Amino acid sequence: MDEQVKINGYRIELGEIEKRCIAYKGVKQAVAVCCVEGESKFLGMYIVTSEEIDESELKAYLSGYVPNYMIPAVICRVEEIPLTINGKVDKKKLPLIQRKHLDNDVIIRPQTEEEIALSNVVKEILGLDTVNMIDNFYNLGGDSIKAIQLTAYLAKRGYQLTVRQVLEKPILNELAKYITKAKKDIEEVPEGKIQLSPILKWFFAQNLKNPSFYNQSIILKLMKLIEVEVLEKIMNLLIAHHDSLRFNVKTDQEEVYYNNEHLNKSFRINSFDLCNLGKNQQWQQVEIECDKLKKGFNLYRDLLINAAVFKLSETENYLFLTAHHIVMDSVSWQILLDDINTLLGQYMSGEALSLPQRTTSYQKWVKILNEYSRTISETEKIYWNHITSGYKKFQFISEVPVKKKNMKKG
Repeated sequence: MDEQVKINGYRIELGEIEKRCIAYKGVKQAVAVCCVEGESKFLGMYIVTSEEIDESELKAYLSGYVPNYMIPAVICRVEEIPLTINGKVDKKKLPLIQRKHLDNDVIIRPQTEEEIALSNVVKEILGLDTVNMIDNFYNLGGDSIKAIQLTAYLAKRGYQLTVRQVLEKPILNELAKYITKAKKDIEEVPEGKIQLSPILKWFFAQNLKNPSFYNQSIILKLMKLIEVEVLEKIMNLLIAHHDSLRFNVKTDQEEVYYNNEHLNKSFRINSFDLCNLGKNQQWQQVEIECDKLKKGFNLYRDLLINAAVFKLSETENYLFLTAHHIVMDSVSWQILLDDINTLLGQYMSGEALSLPQRTTSYQKWVKILNEYSRTISETEKIYWNHITSGYKKFQFISEVPVKKKNMKKG
């Protein structure tokens, strides 16, 4: 059975890439491995050849058969593949592949406006000091989630790039050619019914006993004292900017729609002064109040995001945010927190509070997604069914006894 590994969010069958590599002229043997260095992973390949092989040509050949994320970041040529007494590959005896092998001899600095914008964003989201424009986004530590962040960060700077383009053109100087200036047309405020996405269909199919109590939460320490009124103003801007925060469900129907009545209401943040309590009592009270907010959603009429501020001392304040899963997931949180950070930065600098132009609505995106799903070929379906066949079907557990723990700072 082929060994499967997960690198940068992608599951990779090592045997599949090995077979493709061996099919290349001059390659006698090939062993694919998942290389780990620090907290990052990348795909490496050991090859035994009968003649000189140009690494770039081998990678170009592989790109015609496998996705970019399955192309080895490093190809290491060895004289032979060591075997154990049982005839299996002895990976412990293979030379170590290190990150330094990824370094390019030629350093290409960003030149155009688009290349400069791209390199700055890549450095920001991947935590790098510098990038080479002939680097591969995935080899640098990128993945599908960071590809979404990349396009969102570029949008804030007034540029357009799709996630698909990032996935298909990961070499930075090639990817930069697809970056365009954002259109100035203002996206109209969406209204009405929203087609159900696969995850929303899944949610309704669970028939949860309490569908309103299905949320994600986060608690943030405010490094500076921010008036509640300012935070409320920021939340109002976010609700107007991110249309999905105005989702509601029609009573007794599996139908999600934009409830734009929320635009006519002012968001209110619950504020709690706990300065007179001891430290343990403070966090116990924080947990009690947060639990009330999480249980207080009504899918049919309420905003599906809520917030509270807790004052523990003159220098210790926390912002708690909770949102129903219909309007929020892990990627959405990252975008929302980035926007909050941007708006707080503008406020602290005395600037007017503003967010970049809105992008395609969820309503439009789901429509396109559902239309695309009807074009998927039988070959693709067979492939993905094969990939997922080895996994147990996810079972949703609606009632799980959870041992309560005291909330920790962070």
